[in-house]
Amino acid sequence: MEPETISRLRTLINVVLVLVVVLFALRGVFLRAAGRGLVQEDQPRQAELMVISGESPIFGAMAGADYFKAGLAPKIFLAGGRTPEGTELAAELKLAPEKHPNIAYRILTGQGVPEPAIVQDAAAVPDLEEEARRVKSFLAGSQVKTLILVTPKYCAKRARAVFTEILGPEIEIISLPSKYDRFDPDNWWRDRDQAEKLLVEYFRLFTRAAFSPD
Repeated sequence: MEPETISRLRTLINVVLVLVVVLFALRGVFLRAAGRGLVQEDQPRQAELMVISGESPIFGAMAGADYFKAGLAPKIFLAGGRTPEGTELAAELKLAPEKHPNIAYRILTGQGVPEPAIVQDAAAVPDLEEEARRVKSFLAGSQVKTLILVTPKYCAKRARAVFTEILGPEIEIISLPSKYDRFDPDNWWRDRDQAEKLLVEYFRLFTRAAFSPD
Protein backbone atom coordinates (compact mmCIF):
# COMPACT_ATOMS: atom_id res chain seq x y z
CA MET A 1 0.00 0.00 0.00
CA GLU A 2 1.28 3.42 -1.00
CA PRO A 3 2.52 5.69 1.84
CA GLU A 4 0.07 8.41 0.75
CA THR A 5 -2.82 5.95 0.92
CA ILE A 6 -1.71 4.76 4.34
CA SER A 7 -1.52 8.37 5.54
CA ARG A 8 -5.03 9.11 4.32
CA LEU A 9 -6.36 5.94 5.93
CA ARG A 10 -4.76 6.87 9.26
CA THR A 11 -6.27 10.36 9.01
CA LEU A 12 -9.72 8.87 8.32
CA ILE A 13 -9.38 6.49 11.26
CA ASN A 14 -8.34 9.35 13.53
CA VAL A 15 -11.33 11.43 12.43
CA VAL A 16 -13.70 8.52 13.05
CA LEU A 17 -12.18 7.92 16.49
CA VAL A 18 -12.55 11.60 17.38
CA LEU A 19 -16.20 11.55 16.27
CA VAL A 20 -16.87 8.43 18.33
CA VAL A 21 -15.29 10.04 21.41
CA VAL A 22 -17.26 13.26 20.91
CA LEU A 23 -20.56 11.43 20.40
CA PHE A 24 -19.88 9.29 23.46
CA ALA A 25 -19.11 12.39 25.52
CA LEU A 26 -22.25 14.14 24.28
CA ARG A 27 -24.60 11.19 24.70
CA GLY A 28 -25.86 12.60 28.00
CA VAL A 29 -26.68 15.92 26.35
CA PHE A 30 -28.85 14.23 23.72
CA LEU A 31 -30.54 11.94 26.25
CA ARG A 32 -31.33 14.84 28.56
CA ALA A 33 -32.67 16.84 25.63
CA ALA A 34 -35.02 13.95 24.81
CA GLY A 35 -36.32 13.88 28.39
CA ARG A 36 -36.71 17.62 28.70
CA GLY A 37 -38.49 17.74 25.36
CA LEU A 38 -41.53 16.09 26.93
CA VAL A 39 -41.84 18.48 29.88
CA GLN A 40 -43.92 21.62 29.45
CA GLU A 41 -43.74 23.73 32.60
CA ASP A 42 -45.10 27.25 32.55
CA GLN A 43 -44.59 30.03 35.06
CA PRO A 44 -47.02 29.53 37.99
CA ARG A 45 -49.77 32.14 38.14
CA GLN A 46 -53.39 32.44 39.09
CA ALA A 47 -56.23 30.87 37.12
CA GLU A 48 -59.98 30.43 37.57
CA LEU A 49 -59.83 26.63 37.53
CA MET A 50 -57.33 23.83 38.11
CA VAL A 51 -57.66 20.49 36.31
CA ILE A 52 -55.91 17.47 37.78
CA SER A 53 -55.42 14.96 35.00
CA GLY A 54 -56.34 11.33 35.43
CA GLU A 55 -52.98 10.34 33.93
CA SER A 56 -51.52 10.28 37.45
CA PRO A 57 -54.21 11.37 39.93
CA ILE A 58 -52.29 10.65 43.12
CA PHE A 59 -49.19 12.64 42.22
CA GLY A 60 -51.47 15.23 40.62
CA ALA A 61 -53.58 15.61 43.75
CA MET A 62 -50.50 16.09 45.92
CA ALA A 63 -49.25 18.86 43.65
CA GLY A 64 -52.76 20.27 43.22
CA ALA A 65 -53.12 20.66 46.97
CA ASP A 66 -49.88 22.65 47.04
CA TYR A 67 -51.04 24.89 44.18
CA PHE A 68 -54.43 25.42 45.80
CA LYS A 69 -52.88 26.42 49.14
CA ALA A 70 -50.62 28.80 47.22
CA GLY A 71 -53.76 30.54 45.95
CA LEU A 72 -53.28 29.66 42.29
CA ALA A 73 -56.88 28.53 41.70
CA PRO A 74 -60.10 28.60 43.73
CA LYS A 75 -61.63 25.43 42.25
CA ILE A 76 -60.33 22.01 41.22
CA PHE A 77 -61.74 19.71 38.54
CA LEU A 78 -60.65 16.18 39.45
CA ALA A 79 -60.65 13.95 36.37
CA GLY A 80 -61.28 10.22 36.50
CA GLY A 81 -58.04 8.41 37.33
CA ARG A 82 -56.34 5.92 35.00
CA THR A 83 -53.13 4.88 36.77
CA PRO A 84 -52.39 3.66 40.31
CA GLU A 85 -48.93 5.24 40.51
CA GLY A 86 -48.02 6.70 43.86
CA THR A 87 -50.16 4.50 46.10
CA GLU A 88 -47.23 3.77 48.43
CA LEU A 89 -46.47 7.50 48.70
CA ALA A 90 -50.12 8.30 49.36
CA ALA A 91 -50.13 5.66 52.11
CA GLU A 92 -47.54 7.70 53.98
CA LEU A 93 -50.08 10.53 54.27
CA LYS A 94 -52.20 8.28 56.56
CA LEU A 95 -55.51 9.21 54.96
CA ALA A 96 -58.74 7.93 56.42
CA PRO A 97 -59.76 5.04 54.10
CA GLU A 98 -63.51 5.32 54.76
CA LYS A 99 -63.94 9.02 54.09
CA HIS A 100 -64.17 8.83 50.29
CA PRO A 101 -63.60 6.05 47.70
CA ASN A 102 -61.44 8.30 45.49
CA ILE A 103 -57.92 8.45 46.88
CA ALA A 104 -57.07 11.64 44.97
CA TYR A 105 -60.12 13.31 46.53
CA ARG A 106 -58.98 12.15 49.97
CA ILE A 107 -55.50 13.53 49.34
CA LEU A 108 -56.89 16.94 48.40
CA THR A 109 -59.20 17.20 51.39
CA GLY A 110 -56.59 15.69 53.69
CA GLN A 111 -54.13 18.38 52.60
CA GLY A 112 -56.55 21.17 53.42
CA VAL A 113 -58.56 21.68 50.23
CA PRO A 114 -62.22 22.28 51.23
CA GLU A 115 -64.71 19.83 49.74
CA PRO A 116 -66.83 22.55 48.02
CA ALA A 117 -63.74 23.57 46.04
CA ILE A 118 -63.49 20.11 44.39
CA VAL A 119 -65.53 18.96 41.41
CA GLN A 120 -65.05 15.25 40.85
CA ASP A 121 -65.77 13.88 37.39
CA ALA A 122 -67.61 10.62 37.91
CA ALA A 123 -66.77 9.31 34.43
CA ALA A 124 -63.67 7.19 33.93
CA VAL A 125 -62.11 8.47 30.71
CA PRO A 126 -59.57 6.51 28.62
CA ASP A 127 -57.22 9.28 27.52
CA LEU A 128 -56.31 12.97 27.54
CA GLU A 129 -58.51 13.75 24.53
CA GLU A 130 -61.68 12.53 26.23
CA GLU A 131 -60.59 14.18 29.45
CA ALA A 132 -60.30 17.54 27.68
CA ARG A 133 -63.75 17.04 26.15
CA ARG A 134 -65.20 16.41 29.62
CA VAL A 135 -63.58 19.61 30.87
CA LYS A 136 -64.95 21.50 27.87
CA SER A 137 -68.45 20.25 28.68
CA PHE A 138 -68.01 21.27 32.31
CA LEU A 139 -66.90 24.75 31.27
CA ALA A 140 -69.80 25.33 28.88
CA GLY A 141 -71.35 28.70 29.70
CA SER A 142 -68.73 29.58 32.31
CA GLN A 143 -66.50 32.64 32.41
CA VAL A 144 -63.27 30.66 32.84
CA LYS A 145 -60.52 32.11 30.68
CA THR A 146 -57.41 30.64 32.33
CA LEU A 147 -56.89 27.04 33.42
CA ILE A 148 -54.07 25.30 35.30
CA LEU A 149 -53.40 21.80 34.03
CA VAL A 150 -51.67 19.38 36.42
CA THR A 151 -50.20 16.27 34.78
CA PRO A 152 -47.19 13.97 35.12
CA LYS A 153 -44.01 15.54 33.79
CA TYR A 154 -43.55 13.04 30.98
CA CYS A 155 -46.86 13.89 29.23
CA ALA A 156 -47.09 17.60 30.07
CA LYS A 157 -46.21 18.81 26.56
CA ARG A 158 -48.79 16.60 24.85
CA ALA A 159 -51.45 17.32 27.47
CA ARG A 160 -51.10 21.05 26.99
CA ALA A 161 -51.38 20.64 23.21
CA VAL A 162 -54.46 18.41 23.52
CA PHE A 163 -56.27 20.75 25.91
CA THR A 164 -55.37 23.82 23.86
CA GLU A 165 -56.74 22.19 20.72
CA ILE A 166 -59.99 20.95 22.28
CA LEU A 167 -60.77 23.90 24.55
CA GLY A 168 -59.84 26.42 21.87
CA PRO A 169 -57.92 29.69 21.96
CA GLU A 170 -60.46 31.35 24.27
CA ILE A 171 -59.04 29.45 27.27
CA GLU A 172 -55.37 29.79 28.20
CA ILE A 173 -53.70 26.63 29.48
CA ILE A 174 -51.03 26.93 32.18
CA SER A 175 -49.09 23.67 32.42
CA LEU A 176 -47.82 22.90 35.92
CA PRO A 177 -46.67 19.26 36.02
CA SER A 178 -46.54 17.53 39.37
CA LYS A 179 -43.21 17.79 41.19
CA TYR A 180 -44.10 14.50 42.89
CA ASP A 181 -44.03 12.59 39.60
CA ARG A 182 -40.93 10.41 39.52
CA PHE A 183 -40.05 10.94 35.88
CA ASP A 184 -36.58 12.48 35.78
CA PRO A 185 -35.93 14.13 32.39
CA ASP A 186 -32.19 14.30 33.13
CA ASN A 187 -31.75 10.63 34.04
CA TRP A 188 -34.72 8.77 32.53
CA TRP A 189 -32.53 6.21 30.69
CA ARG A 190 -31.30 4.80 33.99
CA ASP A 191 -34.77 3.47 34.85
CA ARG A 192 -36.62 0.98 32.62
CA ASP A 193 -40.09 2.22 33.55
CA GLN A 194 -39.17 5.83 32.79
CA ALA A 195 -37.53 4.79 29.51
CA GLU A 196 -40.71 2.99 28.46
CA LYS A 197 -42.78 6.05 29.29
CA LEU A 198 -40.52 8.27 27.21
CA LEU A 199 -40.68 5.96 24.18
CA VAL A 200 -44.45 5.60 24.42
CA GLU A 201 -44.90 9.34 24.82
CA TYR A 202 -42.77 10.16 21.78
CA PHE A 203 -44.74 7.58 19.80
CA ARG A 204 -47.97 9.31 20.85
CA LEU A 205 -46.57 12.70 19.88
CA PHE A 206 -45.46 11.35 16.52
CA THR A 207 -48.83 9.69 15.91
CA ARG A 208 -50.67 12.84 16.87
CA ALA A 209 -48.54 14.96 14.54
CA ALA A 210 -48.84 12.45 11.68
CA PHE A 211 -52.62 12.10 11.82
CA SER A 212 -53.71 15.54 12.96
CA PRO A 213 -55.56 17.59 10.33
CA ASP A 214 -53.57 20.37 8.64
